[in-house]
Amino acid sequence: MTDGTKSESFEITFESEGRHGWRLALGLGLGAYYYSDKASAANRFRQLPIQGVLGAGYLFKPGHWELNFDARGTLLAFMLTDTQAKAANWYSLGYHLGYQLPVGEGEHTFGLYLGWYHYFMTVPDNAYGLPRQGFTNLSGPQLLFNMRYRPLGRLGWSAYVKLAPLSDTLESLSFGKLDRRDLTLGFTHDLAWFGDLPRRPAVLVELGFVALSVNRVDLNESHGTVALMYPLH
Repeated sequence: MTDGTKSESFEITFESEGRHGWRLALGLGLGAYYYSDKASAANRFRQLPIQGVLGAGYLFKPGHWELNFDARGTLLAFMLTDTQAKAANWYSLGYHLGYQLPVGEGEHTFGLYLGWYHYFMTVPDNAYGLPRQGFTNLSGPQLLFNMRYRPLGRLGWSAYVKLAPLSDTLESLSFGKLDRRDLTLGFTHDLAWFGDLPRRPAVLVELGFVALSVNRVDLNESHGTVALMYPLH
């Protein structure tokens, strides 16, 4: 509910370790969000949201094709800006199909995915110069590239970049027109303190940049997030 995911938005990638089948992960993160409206300096705010993340994926046999689902959303938000307005909430949903290419001994994999991404932002009535319900119908194709390092018996990591043009109409979607888009950079690393667990948790660090132009409202949203991800299956 990112990607919202993701919102906003983390992109969850699952480590295959050569096995096919389903994977499931839950996460809890703390973000720092900054919102600005190009038309009005008064419509700017900063907040700290606590976010929940749910990710699922299926690795097809023989282990190269992968299907991913990712949902995230704001659980609780604290305003940092001196304003009487209530906090905004972000949500996202993404799903993609991609191909993993092992490199060398198979410890490194490169993946390219294509899918669809939904972005939601809800606000109090008429707050921040936005429509009453915020943005509830923005979506677009999502391109995702990731790299993973999964050494046997050692700590692994992954990095990814995703790009999704966003619009409320299919006619205005374009990868070449990036004035309305969600760009996200992310990095995950296994945690050494949980080495005895059968499934090792990981820390995720992410930066996101969203630009939107809807209903005569031009806004930019940037955020940084740190989250703890725990694989359940």
